[in-house]
Amino acid sequence: MLGGETIPEVNKCKYLGIIFSSDLGWGEHVTDTAGKAWRALHFVMRILRKGSDKSKEIAYKSLVRPVMEYGVACWDPYRLEHNKALEKIQKRALKCCQKNSPLKWDTLTDRRTRIRLCAMFKTYREYRAEENTDMRVKFHILIGLAFILEEDVADAFEDLQETVDDDLLSIFDYVDDNYVKGRRRERGRQLPMFPPGTWNCYQELYKTFQEKLTVTRHGIEGSKS
Repeated sequence: MLGGETIPEVNKCKYLGIIFSSDLGWGEHVTDTAGKAWRALHFVMRILRKGSDKSKEIAYKSLVRPVMEYGVACWDPYRLEHNKALEKIQKRALKCCQKNSPLKWDTLTDRRTRIRLCAMFKTYREYRAEENTDMRVKFHILIGLAFILEEDVADAFEDLQETVDDDLLSIFDYVDDNYVKGRRRERGRQLPMFPPGTWNCYQELYKTFQEKLTVTRHGIEGSKS
């Protein structure tokens, strides 16, 4: 009830241009986004049918690709069929734009990854700007996971996650899904997109430290002799 009126139950709703489904999937939104992108692409290519490859490329990157990347830090799809549906649009555009010269564009999946990382970095900077010492400390500890033993990352992350405030839980859940243990599924967890082995640098730092220590030790022994 809201203001004396019953709020109807629905399976999906659109908020700020993004379709949220009751099953927490992005199928409806991907379908809607792909439809808009196809219409925009067909319009652009029809208008620029006799245009240069460069003008077509600029039009695609200005009018079509933004449609597929609107709010993508929020709804980045994880199902293969959804990724393929979006990549198919870019492949069609690439085919139209490289008749006279070969082009190489980053995949939409790679671009979405960078967009998510940028969004997380901006969030971190905003928390720093608020001069919230406790939040800044927890962010620095989160970054510190890269410098402990890889096999200890999951346990250390769980210990840290138990201490965060509610307004930071969504960020830590995102890190957990993509960088630590992976998204939760009915039968366990999906592998994270960036498992600890791809960003943990403990072994590399330890190896570098040992090499420098050996050089220093040899230098000291040489000076003594």
